[in-house]
Amino acid sequence: MATSTLLRLTGFQTPSNLYLFLATTVIFSLFCVLELRFLGWKGDEGVTGRRLQWGQGMGVLWNSPRGTGEIYSHDLKGGLMRVAQQVHLWCVIPAGILLPLQFMPIMRRKYMTLHKYSGRALFICLMIGNITAFKLAPGAFGGSIETQSFSALMGFANSFAMYKAWSGIRDLRIDVHRVWVIRTWTFACSILSLRVLMVPMIIGIMTFSKEKYHVPMSCAKIEYIYANPSYYSTHIPSSNMTHVWARYPTCAKLSAADAQDTWVAVTATMDETTPERAAALMGLVFGTAGWVGFFINVFGCEIYLARTRGEDERLKKVSAVRRRAAGLEGEDEKKDA
Repeated sequence: MATSTLLRLTGFQTPSNLYLFLATTVIFSLFCVLELRFLGWKGDEGVTGRRLQWGQGMGVLWNSPRGTGEIYSHDLKGGLMRVAQQVHLWCVIPAGILLPLQFMPIMRRKYMTLHKYSGRALFICLMIGNITAFKLAPGAFGGSIETQSFSALMGFANSFAMYKAWSGIRDLRIDVHRVWVIRTWTFACSILSLRVLMVPMIIGIMTFSKEKYHVPMSCAKIEYIYANPSYYSTHIPSSNMTHVWARYPTCAKLSAADAQDTWVAVTATMDETTPERAAALMGLVFGTAGWVGFFINVFGCEIYLARTRGEDERLKKVSAVRRRAAGLEGEDEKKDA
């Protein structure tokens, strides 16, 4: 009974397509809803003594944007990084929340105008998200080469897929538009896949290779983590750094300039009392999880497209009719000639 109701409300013809829609697009939308807590920020008096800076948001932007220690790179590079992060989140999170509307068949059948304009808005938001991601990548979870290369891969792949989808619908090739829209959002959903994959990676490291991996980190960043605790790390004793420098004697008594240029090996492990180690572990797996998640998504997408070639053929016929009506059918032959 529930399935038939959902089929009627969404416009899907078969339960299998409905279940796939719920398991992919809707789950990604729910993930974006959970990310709403990062939109806007407020001060965190009582923890660092800072006063309210702007708005009444649910997150603490300056102190804990996404992971322990990330705010160090934001403060180091100034306000542009902070603005870029909020622009990025304000674009991609609402776009992800509204995504299911674009993939429901009933929207294309009954509300085509809304489908067109919302699709354009989502593409614009996603493109802005791609641009700002390039700015944020060097500071995201340590900014390792794996993380930055993954961000570049996803940004370029997303941008190319959006261009192909846009050019397809501009030429009234609905089949081409469908394929590349699906690929566009498959690439974008890698950001959820990587977070899922981070869990078994972290568990695997903690179980089989605990304290085996080390990540380079500047002394300035370590000091910043302890001097600026947030709701991510409530167990930081910010008043006494003696026990910290006992682990990293190279960092003791350095000037601010020397601390930025001095790097030490931080053990990658999950420990609330040593937040720099947790930051090292997150940075260790983030980029790798992103690469693996991206190719898993691509693999699943291509399997789906291969199994729905019947829909492709149907849309090619619809496209041919519309192109003839618009006088576009003979353009390709003229170009070839």
